[in-house]
Amino acid sequence: MRLSTFSTATFGFAALLVAEARSIERRTTVPALHAPWTAQGCHTDSLGSRTLIGKFGSDPKMTIPTCLKICDDAGYSFAGLEFSTECHCGYSIEKTGKKADDAKCHSPCGGNADQPCGGSGHILIFGNGRAPPTNPGTVDGWKSHGCHTDAVHQRALPLRLPLNGTAVTIPACAAACGSFGFKFAGLEYTDECWCGNAVGNGHKPAPEAECNMACQGNKDQRCGGPDRISIYETTPPPPPPPVPSDKPKPYAKKPYKPKKKAYAYKHD
Repeated sequence: MRLSTFSTATFGFAALLVAEARSIERRTTVPALHAPWTAQGCHTDSLGSRTLIGKFGSDPKMTIPTCLKICDDAGYSFAGLEFSTECHCGYSIEKTGKKADDAKCHSPCGGNADQPCGGSGHILIFGNGRAPPTNPGTVDGWKSHGCHTDAVHQRALPLRLPLNGTAVTIPACAAACGSFGFKFAGLEYTDECWCGNAVGNGHKPAPEAECNMACQGNKDQRCGGPDRISIYETTPPPPPPPVPSDKPKPYAKKPYKPKKKAYAYKHD
């Protein structure tokens, strides 16, 4: 009887372990991904040195498809989920993020306990193969003045133009600022257009990588970032070519030079 009781208890405990294992396995199952997204595995991450540098958001109802859509709509190449509710986007996987065991990224998503959403200090990454946006250098007579720092209460450029977010591109912002006679045009946080005649409030150049958000109207170009503004400066047009004149050129008189006389000499 004791053996039977022991066997029953053992069987029940084993069944509990199997059920728990299946539960963990179910929670760490990545759903079918829509092309071109592919899984890039689990990586280490930290607050001081992010593995994906770009847009960030947190939602208690986070799921893998939700995060992928957020990063895809913003024009990013990579999406990563961490700590059940966090979604990170970036154009590249930073070298500080090291590949880790997938078991480290098994925390259930806040919006779907059957999906893994990273872990503590670990981020589950997906990629879509999209090339990162670039700084075109020169656009329609406006030359890049580089990435600069900015702040909400002390703006680098003073005037914001109310352009429609979906229409914000570098050429559109530059043309709008130019129509008001401004020398500088700046783009920030993907859909903001700013104008001014000087970079003010002590703002300085910043690394180009910190202007890391794609333009809302053109995902192939960079439009600043959080507290970072991509600035362009108008270049003066070249001087016009000289206009040919129809008037005849004035006659230039040559200076008079007397001719030398030839003398004949008589010989005796």
